[in-house]
Amino acid sequence: MFRGAIIAGTILLFAALPLVVSANQMQVTLKITIEGNIVSMSGTVTDLATDAPIPKVKVSIEVRTPPGGTLHLGLLFTDSGGRFSDEFGLPPASPVGIYTIYLTASKSGYDDVTILQTFNVPEPVPQTSTSASPGPFPFLPVVVVIITGIGTTALVAVHLYARRRRVRERGPSREYLAATRALVKLEEMKAMAQVTDEEYRALKRQYQEKMRRSR
Repeated sequence: MFRGAIIAGTILLFAALPLVVSANQMQVTLKITIEGNIVSMSGTVTDLATDAPIPKVKVSIEVRTPPGGTLHLGLLFTDSGGRFSDEFGLPPASPVGIYTIYLTASKSGYDDVTILQTFNVPEPVPQTSTSASPGPFPFLPVVVVIITGIGTTALVAVHLYARRRRVRERGPSREYLAATRALVKLEEMKAMAQVTDEEYRALKRQYQEKMRRSR
């Protein structure tokens, strides 16, 4: 349907175009907590107009180091309350300075939202000490004295046995468990076609590397 108007003898035609309505808007909150070398992120995604929580929002996270390299990649979905959470560990060799978190929230029917937030690492991340605890063998010094004459191999074997037993009693590290949970979730998302092949391969490599480092 066209509407017309005559201006100075010229006929102008105006097409009756449909009204284009923009997508709904989301708002995202992000909280960062650092405990030791563990960086935890949590937040919510809500409807900007109604403030109602939005479930099943795809949240993509990238953390970059001060030099600009990628330290962590995360891909998750909000729960029924619009909440999400993720965490990662800072390696001992992590550089000092400002780290940048890039977060993008996406869902059909809404405009994508990308936020940027930073946190500071003011000093080198300390190495995990394994010498502070005496371990479960109060008799170990006596055993060492007795077997010293047998040779270095026996002495090393006692130390390795004590160390492995301490590791077993402590159980898996927090970072190892987090990477395991993330890998399981990633496999579920891949089965449901919620991630691309490229995202799946990149995240799987990262989570497996985290598990290997934190054993």
